[in-house]
Amino acid sequence: HRGWKTFSERATKMVKEKGALSISVTGKNPQKEVTLGEHVLLTSYQELSSAHTVSYVTALAVLLQLAEATAQKLGLGTKTAETSEQLPQHLKSALALEPQAKKLAERLADRKRFVFVSYGPNLNTAFEAALKMQETTFLFAAGYEVEQFLHGPWVSLGPGAVVFFIAPWGAGKERCLQAMNAMKDIGATA
Repeated sequence: HRGWKTFSERATKMVKEKGALSISVTGKNPQKEVTLGEHVLLTSYQELSSAHTVSYVTALAVLLQLAEATAQKLGLGTKTAETSEQLPQHLKSALALEPQAKKLAERLADRKRFVFVSYGPNLNTAFEAALKMQETTFLFAAGYEVEQFLHGPWVSLGPGAVVFFIAPWGAGKERCLQAMNAMKDIGATA
């Protein structure tokens, strides 16, 4: 996010030494070594928050735009209804949920264990949500793929746990709904 960590410098130098094309996606004002690459795509201002939510989202947006442009240039894809052009509206919709999020946070303020469960491409959302929870609360949080979760980790949960299911339409939705009912049966908040 910042582009001034030691591993950013090492990665940029290693890529250059190997003769590979380097593209750095980083926040504004990165360290000099990161800007030595062939392409630097600047995203947002440098955040004070340790969760780096703004820079994470803007980095994903830039990578989406790069993927779309590359696919079009190579003739591998065409614009669909869900492209980077819809991101501003999606973000506005998400930010409008802040009052609901605050109420939920107040309701769950006494909890100490948080689990995020999903499937398919949304598995990374579960991992990232768990990471953001850890970075901001310093509490236990974990992300799981729904089948992995049902294979064992769910048995260690109980009334003090909160389990979030990220279950959009698709192949794993029914399984997530089954898991959600199981969490209610053991007293976890789902």
